[in-house]
Amino acid sequence: MKRFTIYIFSFFFNFSPLLTMLVLMVTGCSSEKEPSADAKVSIIMHPFTNITRTEATANFDIVGDVLSAGVIYGTNRASIEKDYSATSNFDEGVSFIRLNLRSNPYIVYINRISANTIYYLRVFAFVSGDEIEWSNVVEFRTRPMPNVIFDDEILLENVTESSAKITFEVLSIGDPPYTELGICYAKTNNPTIHNERIPIQGNEEEGKFTVEITGLDMMTTYYVRAYAINTVGVAYSENVMFVTAPSSDGTTVAHGLLAYYTFDDENCNENRGIVRYNGIAAGNPEFSTDIPGQSGKSLQLYGTTTDYFYFPTNPLENIAHSRDMSVCIWLKTMKGNNFIYHLQEASQNTVFPLLAIRNGYIYPRGLSEGGIRDPKRLGQRRFEIDMTNYLLDGNWHFLCVTLAYSHISIGSTVMNFKLYLNGQFYSSFESQNYGSSNFSIPLILGSDFEGLMDNLRFYNRELSQSEIISIFNAEQ
Repeated sequence: MKRFTIYIFSFFFNFSPLLTMLVLMVTGCSSEKEPSADAKVSIIMHPFTNITRTEATANFDIVGDVLSAGVIYGTNRASIEKDYSATSNFDEGVSFIRLNLRSNPYIVYINRISANTIYYLRVFAFVSGDEIEWSNVVEFRTRPMPNVIFDDEILLENVTESSAKITFEVLSIGDPPYTELGICYAKTNNPTIHNERIPIQGNEEEGKFTVEITGLDMMTTYYVRAYAINTVGVAYSENVMFVTAPSSDGTTVAHGLLAYYTFDDENCNENRGIVRYNGIAAGNPEFSTDIPGQSGKSLQLYGTTTDYFYFPTNPLENIAHSRDMSVCIWLKTMKGNNFIYHLQEASQNTVFPLLAIRNGYIYPRGLSEGGIRDPKRLGQRRFEIDMTNYLLDGNWHFLCVTLAYSHISIGSTVMNFKLYLNGQFYSSFESQNYGSSNFSIPLILGSDFEGLMDNLRFYNRELSQSEIISIFNAEQ
């Protein structure tokens, strides 16, 4: 008996019955010859190996000289048990692989088969022109899919601005049973375990499970699925979408919010109850029912230097040098030269404007037309604005300025300023870092401002345009 090894890779094409073409890689060979009439042929089957969901490897020996040989397989045992007399009349659903007698024992790779399915296989060998030797029928089952079964309905409860409760049901624990169960979620459709995921502790079991997701962004669309992992793979439930709620205290975008002032209670107290950032009235600042939203009050000032709010503890106290920030405010004014807020060092009577409107320009963070911060010396440090159409038309306008630092070398940074008007990007500029403002100095809001202002926010980060749009749309 001569022994060789043949690796057979099968490629299917449409034929009735389904046939397989072979590509042979031969590591040994022998000359074929006509077998003697009394030669005895036996086929010895070995266990299947490398069984997966879509592939399996058949192993067998053919002992004796034969004219040709092949393999048939399928899912209908009765069709495989038949002793066919020719290779052209197999039943429907029977697949055929012809062997080139160049190797023994044989290793036959069967692919493109279905998961979790029993297949039957036989080997045949032509001993003479009309005599065929058949092996016994052997069977194998492909590995199952990770067939943990979930109920189609996923229940969403208690969806707030930053959290949500998810309840799902496992109808079948799978075969083999799952080893990890939980939910995965993302801001994109069909999340996977490679996105955010929350596993559930406990033994493998069927039933209902509830998971709470926290730390979500408000007014944001999320997608969530249940998942189960076993040794076969990962199974997922249906995909469910939900949208987190606006903030219950009206902050809309809470991440990085340092201080928020609504003026609704006719004062300048920090809206979330941070008492240290409350403003103290100087003179006689007034309040108005003329507001950008549906209810509440706005701060009304008349362009004097005696009526304003004074903040002994600056809400920006934790904004150090080279720190990103954003400020958002609603304005209604007919005056082209206005301080919105500034720092004032009482001992020297020195003013450091942080946000100002001057002669068709908006100056952010510590800039003015001469004196302390000279734009001619420092380069472009201001936004040019169409005052008539955007600020001096007698309507409310939403203004947001963001600042982000970029480090270009040791000891050198670039300041990236952006201006948004009514939720839309308006202008930007970059400038070399010119030094830091002293935010330990008390902040002054509204001195020399004429008009109305409402819903002032300070952030310790650069807001995205989508966040700015959400604040604008909330009219808060």
